Order: sequence, then C-alpha cells, then structure tokens
Amino acid sequence: MEDLQKQIEDLINRNCAENESNTPDFILAEYLLDCLRTWNNTTKKRDKWYSVNLEPGNSSFACCTDSDKAVKNAHHEEVH
Repeated sequence: MEDLQKQIEDLINRNCAENESNTPDFILAEYLLDCLRTWNNTTKKRDKWYSVNLEPGNSSFACCTDSDKAVKNAHHEEVH
C-alpha cells in the first residue's frame, strides 16, 4: 500500500487539502489508509457474524443455519 499512500499524499498536496487542519499530507494519507483497513476488518467481522462470504463476483451466498439465526436473533434482541 506504499504506492497508494504516496498517491493519496500527492492528491492531498495538489488540492491543498491539508491546509485547513495544518496536518502534513503524509499523516492524512496514513490516517485515510488506516480508515480503509479498519473498514475492511469490520466488514470481514460482519460477514463472519452473518456467516456469509461476500467476495467480488459472488452474487449469491448461503446464510447461516436455523439454530445460528435463533442465537443471533436472541443476541440482537438483548442489545436493542
């Protein structure tokens, strides 16, 4: 991701997007990539929770068993 980070840094710099926060472009680029990593990890946890495998090109997926659904529904009701 080093190449992507450099591209983001350059984009931030070209657009003076760092000026308002007075934060160096490399710190902002690192932050944005950290957000992307966190999002990716979070969606993987969500997929695991729902027992699905969402991958590019996978237009269908099997859901969990009835007993898994009951456990997850019970947990959801406790939380809400």
